[in-house]
Amino acid sequence: MATIVIDPGHGGATAVGGSSPNNAVGPTGLLEKSVTLDVGLRLAALLPGHTVALTRSTDVNLGLRDRALVARSRSADIFLSIHFNGWHVPTVQGTEVWTRGTHAASTTLADAVLDCLVRNLGHANRGVRSGNLGVLNPASHGASTARCLAEVSFMTEPAEETRLMTTAYLDRVARALCCGVEAYLLTLSGAQSMAMASGADWGFGSPLRRSSRSNGVASSRRDPDGYGSRRSRWGDGSDEEGE
Repeated sequence: MATIVIDPGHGGATAVGGSSPNNAVGPTGLLEKSVTLDVGLRLAALLPGHTVALTRSTDVNLGLRDRALVARSRSADIFLSIHFNGWHVPTVQGTEVWTRGTHAASTTLADAVLDCLVRNLGHANRGVRSGNLGVLNPASHGASTARCLAEVSFMTEPAEETRLMTTAYLDRVARALCCGVEAYLLTLSGAQSMAMASGADWGFGSPLRRSSRSNGVASSRRDPDGYGSRRSRWGDGSDEEGE
């Protein structure tokens, strides 16, 4: 049994401690904060064998540090922040997962989450990236907590927004994230081969592999590729990026 903290990004109506109330908005008005909460609740329900806590379970906002402290106060094994991307070009699509610094456990978790999301949702693999995300600040987390932030997809693509309005697809996203969490936990027990054996349930077609690392592109949270990445807000006037 593991202790897992799920962080549905954003929330509420005002910025709090570097956390904006909402970021991405779909073409017809679907809000990122609503989708992250929906998916977070679905994911929590898929992890009955573990101790699970959510940083929020309603439409409220918490500061980035306070979100991280939910995990620290519980000595969590995993902290997973759920987000959806947005861009002004509606054809841009892909999945990316963010870490901060060089933390081996976090990198392994990010690889597992990205692998499962790409396999199960079918979006382009935009790699595991690193940036100064406030919610992943190591000073706010326990040293043993694996932590990452998943940008599941670009909800500004019209077809993706439509999918995100259906129960079946929201369940699919939650199952893909669950797959990543369980795959990471298997690596802790040295039983990665078990991920292959149970792969039919989660969409695994081959062993967990190391995900691409931005293909040599400098990681900038504002625009990692020079195109198609979220225009994020900066928190508290510091050198950390807010979400």
